[in-house]
Amino acid sequence: MIRKARASSARTLVKQGERLLKAGKAAEALDAFEKALGRDPRDLRARYLAGVVALQAGDAVRAAPHLLKAAEREPDRAEWQYQAGVALTGAGRLDEAEARLRHALKLQPGHAAAWNSLGNMLAADDRPEDAAKAYQKAVGIDPGRLVSYSNLAAMLTKIARFERAEAILGQVVGRAPDYLEAWYNLALTRIRTRDFVGQCQAWRQVLRLDPDHREAVCSLAYANRELADWEGLEELDARTRQLIANRLENEERALEAPFQHAVREDDPAVNLALAKIVAVTRIKDRLDLSPRKDTDPERRLRIGYLSGQFRQHAVLHCLRAFLPAHDRTRFEIFGYGYGRKDDSSYRAAVLASLDGFVDLEELNDSEAAARIHADGIDILVDLTGHTEDSRMGILASRPAPVQVSYLGYMGSSGSEFIDYFISDAVTTPEDLDPFYTETIIRLPDVFMAAPPEPAELARDRAAAGLPEDAMVFASFNVVRKISPKLFALWMRVLEQVPGSILWMFALPEARDNLQRAAAASGLAPERLVFAPVLPWLEHKSRLALADLAFDTLPYSGGVTTADILWAEVPVITAPGRQAVSRMTASCLTAVGLDELIVPDLATYETLAVELGRDPPRLAALSARLHACKHASPLFDGPRFCRTLEAAYERMWKAGTAPEPD
Repeated sequence: MIRKARASSARTLVKQGERLLKAGKAAEALDAFEKALGRDPRDLRARYLAGVVALQAGDAVRAAPHLLKAAEREPDRAEWQYQAGVALTGAGRLDEAEARLRHALKLQPGHAAAWNSLGNMLAADDRPEDAAKAYQKAVGIDPGRLVSYSNLAAMLTKIARFERAEAILGQVVGRAPDYLEAWYNLALTRIRTRDFVGQCQAWRQVLRLDPDHREAVCSLAYANRELADWEGLEELDARTRQLIANRLENEERALEAPFQHAVREDDPAVNLALAKIVAVTRIKDRLDLSPRKDTDPERRLRIGYLSGQFRQHAVLHCLRAFLPAHDRTRFEIFGYGYGRKDDSSYRAAVLASLDGFVDLEELNDSEAAARIHADGIDILVDLTGHTEDSRMGILASRPAPVQVSYLGYMGSSGSEFIDYFISDAVTTPEDLDPFYTETIIRLPDVFMAAPPEPAELARDRAAAGLPEDAMVFASFNVVRKISPKLFALWMRVLEQVPGSILWMFALPEARDNLQRAAAASGLAPERLVFAPVLPWLEHKSRLALADLAFDTLPYSGGVTTADILWAEVPVITAPGRQAVSRMTASCLTAVGLDELIVPDLATYETLAVELGRDPPRLAALSARLHACKHASPLFDGPRFCRTLEAAYERMWKAGTAPEPD
């Protein structure tokens, strides 16, 4: 009798909950359903409705146990299996979610929503190809299902099928111009294809639909820099700064990558905070790899270089300078690559200088870590860091006993799984130590080496479209590194040096904006001369046609600076607080031209004008470069390699409990 009374009471509460639900009072309805379950835990309708209402309210963790119990009790109801799968996915219980969703589809193969949800589950499990197949099933069943088209395109972007992804998303936003998620996915696709104009267009559409969309604000602030589109940039930067401050205060997911932040702001403390947030996300799926047993400090060490940039890229050119010089009696050298590839002779030369190379592209982070661990790598050197090609999740599983960050990203990883950061005393002076989670190993001369090439430098200005008798200032850093404030400074320099021009590299899409900015400052747009794209060695040779190079701030030149110094062209820099603003200063120190390192932008401007008006003084600086560059550690790969090897041996002997620098 008591059980019947409790069951009757439960049914009354269920009906009450249904009335509340019809009245739009979901929270009260959920409370009624759960009270009903307190009276009669076996009431399946109360169980199912409690789960559905909690799921609709966005509380998958609360919904999952209700819907799972309902699905277990009614295994032949496809809809209940589907709802349980959705809730379990939201709760992060992916294996259970997959089982429920596949069971729902076995019962009802034409359930488009279940196929879409299976795609969501597979995407959450980092299985983009399988997810794409599920979304394709969903749209095959229901061609009007725009959410599945948008999701399909997002997965196609993940597996680098960009053209198809863009075509699908173009159709979706054509049919539904106010579909925010499709515009968002289109922006992400265009990031991968480096379509900066398209990115900005898509982010602006996202902001049209949601003016407070935080990721769109931050992403547009960065994408606009690629185009030198500075209109409204100050406001976007201010909003980005405030959004990041709010996120850091609440320890939420970072909106801006550390690399992007370093382009905008010279603030190592915020950069470290962003890096820590990103690094934490990399450890959620890490493997528990068994520790290596062979720790003999005297044996031949296996060094692994991990990079997404084994292609014609600045990092690869640095590798070319020193990799062949590694002492094979003391070291075995392996490469682990992923990401974009090319068929350049430069990539071929680097791969030929390795004792072994493994392409990790088809492996997820855990599988890649297991492979590196199985190869017995002693010191794993990550050459990518928090840049766009990052796969720091590979290092999160600690596939090597000693793990190092070097070269590709000069800020901290912010992680607990990278032990050392390789730099030098100019790039990272001791007052930067608090802004690194790694122990900093400072090389004695310079943090990198660059190839000493080409042998012949260009001397014919006319062939490069340059006036023979002009004072040629140059900037060959990427446009995103040029701030409006710095560009205005350059224009003032040109104004004070009659007949001077600024020779620079810029994407075609950015050139009009730069010329408009020049005109707004009162200079003829023709005083900007844009260099065409040339093969690497031809480009390096033509740099000698400049008289003086401008460094960018707060993100200075690295390999770009080394290349122009090899061409015997002096460079002015005003280093800031973070390492990325100090790379040119390190290069100048290495070639003995530290008088071109100035304390602030006002001095930068004064010195640029003085040198621009004094060609003999500039010629003397160039002659010093000609005389010393062959002896400089910046261009001496074997010498640099010896210092790097000494650092590796020191790390190995200290192990993962680093000794102070």
